[in-house]
Amino acid sequence: MRGTLLASLFPMRDRLAAAFVAGCLAFVAAKPAQAEEPATELQSPAALGIGIFLSSVGTAGLITGGYFFANAGNPCGGLSREREPTNAEVSACQTSVNAKMGGVIGMVAGSAFFVGGIPLIAVGAAPDDDEPARARLRLDVAPGGGTLTVAF
Repeated sequence: MRGTLLASLFPMRDRLAAAFVAGCLAFVAAKPAQAEEPATELQSPAALGIGIFLSSVGTAGLITGGYFFANAGNPCGGLSREREPTNAEVSACQTSVNAKMGGVIGMVAGSAFFVGGIPLIAVGAAPDDDEPARARLRLDVAPGGGTLTVAF
């Protein structure tokens, strides 16, 4: 019989069974590796909430303003310069102009709310740093001028 002492003591089937049992025991006995990630807290949950609210209101304003602007059509395109318009034509023209202006105002206000909410979301969702970053100010003065450098 050739081979090592282990081969002579255990046939192949027994060695595979022993390796399987050893692997299972090593798997069960091993402490599960857990990634130690620091708890990521939001820098400002209130700013995040306000930013989401403002952006939502801005999106609604953009959609509503766009709807009114698009559906207003040509406000006074049907009026003739050859004759004096009737009261119904003037009323329809005023209604269309009001809808068009309301759409423009809604889109401008919606854009302002949306753009105002984006930085609040970015600031609020940023991870909270233990130590806030400090700005460094450096002033260099020379006979011909000077420089002011601000580093964050």
